[in-house]
Amino acid sequence: MITISVANQKGGEGKTTTSINLAEGLSRRGFKTILLDIDPQGNSSSIYCNTDEIESSMYHLFHKKLKLQNILFETKKENLYLAPSNTKLAEMEVLSSNTVEAPFILRDAMEGSEKF
Repeated sequence: MITISVANQKGGEGKTTTSINLAEGLSRRGFKTILLDIDPQGNSSSIYCNTDEIESSMYHLFHKKLKLQNILFETKKENLYLAPSNTKLAEMEVLSSNTVEAPFILRDAMEGSEKF
């Protein structure tokens, strides 16, 4: 499994555009690809689904410690899966700053996702 992270605290830098294009490009080349949307605005998620109808999201992965497989949404694009976000994720900024295990929650949640 190869992991590519697109991150920057400043807004308007093209993180969402870059992430979506990377994910779609890799999936079109036959790579099973997971797009993790960790932005509380959920812009990447809104491309592939109605964020108001999301039952399990990155919020649940962090807060309830669900495994990644339990929140994946299969998009209409072949080989492209989404771990969606919504505005509830904004609560995590406060919660994650209060725990020493915060940096490891995502790593642990990805266990079992080696097929991607």
